[in-house]
Amino acid sequence: MITLRTLDHAVTYLLEFLESIPAVSDHDHHHSDGFFAEPVTVDRLLASSYVAWTGYVSDGSREARQQLLDNAGYNSYFHWFERGLQKVHGFDLPLTLETWDTINERIVAVYAQDPAFHWRALHDHGFSALILDNYLDPGSDNGHGDIFVPTFRIDKFMYGYHGEAVAPDDFVPWERYGF
Repeated sequence: MITLRTLDHAVTYLLEFLESIPAVSDHDHHHSDGFFAEPVTVDRLLASSYVAWTGYVSDGSREARQQLLDNAGYNSYFHWFERGLQKVHGFDLPLTLETWDTINERIVAVYAQDPAFHWRALHDHGFSALILDNYLDPGSDNGHGDIFVPTFRIDKFMYGYHGEAVAPDDFVPWERYGF
């Protein structure tokens, strides 16, 4: 007979087992070290994440943060951003207008003390490798070949059929790669 206790034990066992297995991310956009040389804030991280695709980006003001939370706070991009932030930085506070400054101070302090935190945290949280789709520098491993495996983004070449063709973000493959 399966009891709640045995079910709980099985779930705990499975979670511990899964967390012990090295993970490989099959698609990652990770910033280069230069991004982390400037102060790393919650606002800046959100603005450079998929959350910004919602059209709500905080400028650091209370009003902009509230607008972002009201309009994107239930979006899956925001949900997983928040969960990742909590996991990597070791807290369980939800990101709300009331907790924003506290969480922000913690994150600013972590990166100020350890600028390399951003990629070492990946190792610390079970990633053995991440396939890096470096949007700004296709084919790059961001100087961290021990964790990032570069892939080569080809969508730019869909606009590169002619030497004068330009992708929507002004990326010109012919110029970039000297064709």
